[in-house]
Amino acid sequence: MNQRVARRKSWYPSYEPSHEGEIRKMLELAEVTHDDVVYDIGCGEGNILLGALSRGARTIGVDYSPLRIRREKQMIGDRGEIIYGDIFEDHFWSHKGNDNNHAVYNATVLTMFLNAGMNAHLRPLLEEELRAGTRVVSNYWPVIGWIPVGTAETYFNQNSFCTKFLSHFQIEMHENDSTLYQV
Repeated sequence: MNQRVARRKSWYPSYEPSHEGEIRKMLELAEVTHDDVVYDIGCGEGNILLGALSRGARTIGVDYSPLRIRREKQMIGDRGEIIYGDIFEDHFWSHKGNDNNHAVYNATVLTMFLNAGMNAHLRPLLEEELRAGTRVVSNYWPVIGWIPVGTAETYFNQNSFCTKFLSHFQIEMHENDSTLYQV
């Protein structure tokens, strides 16, 4: 593991683990199977990855916290790939010239439980990187400007629930040569 400390940007989310019910809904919404590569940005202690592994998927998780990465590696072992680092580093993005096994490009399903600010910063990178048909599930925070093709809610009690947003990428080129992501 790289010993340097990833710098936490002010709009990075604080850590809050996803609950079992949320994870189940996210993976159901994305219809994760053994054919998928599930990429979890901000993987924390690996709970979403464990759920994806139980469905037979290959998993890649990225987090900037050495402590959480260490715990996750203990839980996951060699069943999934766990990477310490800042997702904004170039080596996570094939469109920035990196052709490696942990580039976001490899995802068929991308999961994230971040915040509105981080989703906004990730959006242009994801739009450049993801292939058509990649399913993106964001827990609680939508990606502004993306139209969800599905949502699911998890209820904790009468007054508390959490919404998941699923986006599929269907890329269409228009006269102005811009890329449109829609259902």
